[in-house]
Amino acid sequence: MHVLLTTYLVRSGVLTHVWDLVQQLPVHGIDVTVAILQTGDEQGGPEPGSGRDEFTNLLGPIGRSKYFFFRTADDLSAICREQKIQLLHAHSRLAYPASQAVAKRLGIPLVLTLHGVFPWQEFYPSTLKQARAIIAVGPAQAAGTEPVREKVVIIPNGIDTQYFRPLPSEPRRRGEELHIIWFGRTNGASSRGVTVLDRAVYLLRSRGFRIKATLIGKAADVFVHEFETLDWVSDPLPYLQSGHLAFGHGRALREAMSCGNVGFLLGHGYGGRVEASWFAGDDPRPVSAIPQYNLPKPDAEIIAADIARFYHDERLLEQARIDARLLALCCFDVQEMIRKTIAVYENCQTPK
Repeated sequence: MHVLLTTYLVRSGVLTHVWDLVQQLPVHGIDVTVAILQTGDEQGGPEPGSGRDEFTNLLGPIGRSKYFFFRTADDLSAICREQKIQLLHAHSRLAYPASQAVAKRLGIPLVLTLHGVFPWQEFYPSTLKQARAIIAVGPAQAAGTEPVREKVVIIPNGIDTQYFRPLPSEPRRRGEELHIIWFGRTNGASSRGVTVLDRAVYLLRSRGFRIKATLIGKAADVFVHEFETLDWVSDPLPYLQSGHLAFGHGRALREAMSCGNVGFLLGHGYGGRVEASWFAGDDPRPVSAIPQYNLPKPDAEIIAADIARFYHDERLLEQARIDARLLALCCFDVQEMIRKTIAVYENCQTPK
């Protein structure tokens, strides 16, 4: 099967999701080509210097695969014909209109992935109707698709647990610094959790706790005082491997936990420590702290108390770090996401 993934180059969970598919699907016998919606001069690459480096970083694994740029449905149609595409999988909603038009023109199945919380039915009713299958990365992302509910399957983002893995290390000793990480990207209301975490670190330090605090990524419209801020880094692995506790949500928190950090769900709301019980049964709890999930409002004293529990008990910390890694292997591995995505593809290839 030859699948075309359509997307847009912007640093986000959409792009990293496409990276995972590009790397993992061929291992399972699926040929993959990527078509990138072009709005500037991406085909020639940005100007030399930092812009070109940023372009290369955005491409990531796509740069080692077969990829093209397109502006119009005609461009995309030509790519599909030349590459003998059998299924079109659209990721960015910016690419939905052209993807829909080409899938209809060429008579090939269209699969959509809904990455964000958005009024899908209001803005893309015909696209949802035409799609043979619709993948949502979580329950909140699936909201607003009620007229086509039978097409929707929820497949949470997976992570590469073989890459995001802990380093062998000595257990933390009493009195040593406890390394706290915020990792990820937030915007708007979801950023308030970072501010509260910053306050919690201040409270702990004022009480004599030895805390190292590192912010990796981007928290929009937030100014922190207690964290070393790294902004985006091309490879977060070494930083994640140095942490003890990680705060965040979504893919970022999963990656941090896979590296052996005790994970705490924090964004717009605070969900506390991520535990195995969240994933028991048929209705797993989302590893997301967006407003739609109505988590409790973050409280600096509560977060500080959760951190202090691990600061004072080295054995508890070490076991919790081991548990975080095991939980990532059990529940977050990208191979489960790939298996379910391939099942969607195969179902779309069968006659209606």
